[in-house]
Amino acid sequence: MGEILGGYNPLEWDNNKNQCTITKDSFVFSLKTANLKNSILSRVVRNFYWAINNCPRDSNLSFNDALRLNGNLKTEKGCYCKANSVYSKPIRSDEFISKYGMFSKITKDPFFSVEEYEVFKILPRNNLK
Repeated sequence: MGEILGGYNPLEWDNNKNQCTITKDSFVFSLKTANLKNSILSRVVRNFYWAINNCPRDSNLSFNDALRLNGNLKTEKGCYCKANSVYSKPIRSDEFISKYGMFSKITKDPFFSVEEYEVFKILPRNNLK
């Protein structure tokens, strides 16, 4: 199963401090490469303090629990997705997600490592000189 997980943060990441930020404009997504029609886009539905959580000192970057990247992304299976009340819907199918916390019954291992990741900075058109 090919899958690309990601998110958009309209705010600035500050690598010098741990911070949680409020935004209603972020979103997370899952692109299903085998069948793009099954892809999922999930927007913020509740303006909540932890909509974006950037903790570089703790090796943690998350979009609440909708998409959480923890630890060494390639070698540790510390990343996960969970259903929550901040984003409109989970971005992974039920067998890979826990709706009621990490200790509820899960049919498959919901934790994963990241094979590759990319970070892009979006600039206003007038700054592209």
